[in-house]
Amino acid sequence: MSTALFIKFGGIAVCLFVLAACVCRLDMLKLRYSKLAWILMYILWAIYTGGVLTDLWVGRPVDWYEAAGVFGLLIHICLTRSGWHGGPPPDTNRGALH
Repeated sequence: MSTALFIKFGGIAVCLFVLAACVCRLDMLKLRYSKLAWILMYILWAIYTGGVLTDLWVGRPVDWYEAAGVFGLLIHICLTRSGWHGGPPPDTNRGALH
């Protein structure tokens, strides 16, 4: 397998993982109880990753900063994984509802 093909399919795999993680976290966030900023953040990250995934899939060139962005998101997803067991972490909550 050529290096270019390995990079393409490796990038697709990373993008699919990050996209799936964003969708899973969005599923745990509820509009009524979660801060809107957290919901928007994961929506925008999913859109960004989906765009990079589309570029890779159709063979468009991906710039270094797009790859850096996806890998930065991958690092965030991995580092914060333990805080999402059993639901969203407390800092995503709006607080007490009156």
